[in-house]
Amino acid sequence: MDFKYLLFEFYNHRHQNQTEIAGSTNNYYMNFDEYLLLFFLDRYKYRNQAEYKILETLISLKYYWDMWPRARMFALLTGFLKPTLMDVNHAKGNPQLAIPNVDIYLQEFFMHAFAILFRNKDDFFDSKDGITYLKYEYEENATQALITWFGEEDNRKWFNRVRKSMKRIKINPTDEQETELIDIDTLLEMYVEEFQGRKKKILKDLQKEFMKKFSERKDGVFSTDELDRVVQLCLPLISNSAFTKFPS
Repeated sequence: MDFKYLLFEFYNHRHQNQTEIAGSTNNYYMNFDEYLLLFFLDRYKYRNQAEYKILETLISLKYYWDMWPRARMFALLTGFLKPTLMDVNHAKGNPQLAIPNVDIYLQEFFMHAFAILFRNKDDFFDSKDGITYLKYEYEENATQALITWFGEEDNRKWFNRVRKSMKRIKINPTDEQETELIDIDTLLEMYVEEFQGRKKKILKDLQKEFMKKFSERKDGVFSTDELDRVVQLCLPLISNSAFTKFPS
């Protein structure tokens, strides 16, 4: 399979088997790097073939991640590529601190975003330069389903940002009019950036509220009710799920 399509096939395979991975009461979460082994074993059946294809994929991934957003995002999600800013700002001379933990919440959010966009796979358009486009008209519904914490001002900023990434292309040479399209990989990157930005804000708010409560308590001991109140102050107000909050 072409490497361009392989990464999307991996995400789709993961999505199709999500209930088996995380659907039981007593389950073990499987990171992307672990699931990569199952993906290739399921596809090629034999260990020697699976090992060869994994090696081939990792070589291609290393080659492309500096020049292709889809490869870079996959490498970051799986932990094969380390964020350089984290290394510089947080390592502080300790090489162990320079290795970030895999963010399973980010992986789940990304899978949620991919699954929503993949509903429109019949309208994907692959250009000659290797970019996969989605019709721009689908973006608004996808964003409303994913980015539930946007206010009015956030929506305006997002609209302007997305419009800058939108392109008009003739899908067929015989088309009289150009179609408004957006690069799927660019859109997924934008979703991830919004998720990470919101998560950072929530963590900062939690720290602020806990420090405020801590200064009020001489013993530094919190009751469960106090913990609940602090967390409720920092949770997103709107969520599509009663069980899952993004960002969490």
